[in-house]
Amino acid sequence: MFRLGLFCLLIFVASNVISQVDYNEFKKKFPLTCTKFDDESVLESQRVLDSLNQYEITGGRELFLNNYATTYYFRYGKWGSIEDLKMAIEYYEKGYKEFNTSGFAWSLTLYEKLGECEKALKYLDIYLELRKKEGIEIDYEQVYYVQRNCCN
Repeated sequence: MFRLGLFCLLIFVASNVISQVDYNEFKKKFPLTCTKFDDESVLESQRVLDSLNQYEITGGRELFLNNYATTYYFRYGKWGSIEDLKMAIEYYEKGYKEFNTSGFAWSLTLYEKLGECEKALKYLDIYLELRKKEGIEIDYEQVYYVQRNCCN
């Protein structure tokens, strides 16, 4: 808790001086646990990332958008709030529009959870195309689940 308070104080002081944050440098000094799924880690990540979101992210923007979206997806997974899922999708879309990677395209298959299968399948097709171009292996079992959930 002290660390979070200190972080917020630093952000407040920095906001009077700069309006840009290099997320790569920030992560070196304040490593977030965006991969932990316990309540405290999810809420701490959300508070920190919400605070950073008011600044222009100069370095590591792709990672920031992914971490931001994933944190809200974790919130959805823990507490089932559709608003959290919508926030996750909004930031995955920003990431896809800015960086056009298969990771963001795959994450946008989450539209399936909102019952928007047309969008989910569109991003699934984009994911498959990008994955092939990127030379990254495709997990066809996961592809099958998206298709099954949308086509039934």
